[in-house]
Amino acid sequence: MHSDPDLFTLDDTFSQTAPILDRLIYTGYAVEHEPADQLDGCETSPPTIVVSVGSGATDTAALLLKSVAAVAPKLDGFQIAIALGNRIEDALARALRESVRGVDHVTCQEFIPDFHQQLARATLSIGLGGATVLEALALHTRPLVFTSPEIEDQMRRCTRFAERGLLRLLSEEEVSDPERFAGIIRREAEKPRPTVGINASGITVFANVVDQLLAGKPPGAQSLTGRHLKASSN
Repeated sequence: MHSDPDLFTLDDTFSQTAPILDRLIYTGYAVEHEPADQLDGCETSPPTIVVSVGSGATDTAALLLKSVAAVAPKLDGFQIAIALGNRIEDALARALRESVRGVDHVTCQEFIPDFHQQLARATLSIGLGGATVLEALALHTRPLVFTSPEIEDQMRRCTRFAERGLLRLLSEEEVSDPERFAGIIRREAEKPRPTVGINASGITVFANVVDQLLAGKPPGAQSLTGRHLKASSN
C-alpha cells in the first residue's frame, strides 16, 4: 500500500484488514522527486512562494487563484510563482494575468517549467491538497492548503496532516479576506523550514519488493499494521 503508516493505515478506511494483514506492505507514498539535499541550491532570496492548482478547472481552484492574485501585489517581500493549469477558463486566465501585470515579484503562467526545483527551494507551497502536497512534504517545504470538503479522501488526508503539524489548512473565509490571507502567508513564511516530512519512498520500495518477490524472498518483517519497509540502497 502506497502510504506512510505513521500517518495512515489501511484500517483507517477499510475495516477488513485482518485477513490480509500478513500480505499487507506499506511502501511509503509514491512521490516522484529528488531528495531535497541533492537539489542544487537552497531557499531563494527573496523567499519564494509556489502556487499550483492542478489543471485549474475547478471552482475551488478558481477561488484560490483569485485570492492569491488579490494579495500577491501586497507581498512584495516574496517572489511568487503562480501556475494556472491547462484547463483554466480563458477569461479567468486573462483576468488573473492582467491583475498582476507590472508586479515585478509575481509571475503568472500556465505551467512553471522548473516546478520541482522551485518547489524544493520555496518557503511556502500554496495549493489544493493533491499530489503537490506530498511532493512539498517530501522536500520539507511548508504547504498551505485550500481543499474542497467534497473531495473526501483529500480532505481526510490533509486534515490528518494538519493535525500532525505538517501543513496549514485554509478556510474559505480566510482566503476570501485579502488582509487575513496575507497575514497568514506572512506568519507561515516566518516559521522555520519543516524538519519532519513523510515517508515518500514508495516508488523505490515497491521496486525492491517486486524484486524480492521475483527472487522468491519474503519482502520484510511483519508488524502489527502490516509491513512497513524503508527504501534501501540494495
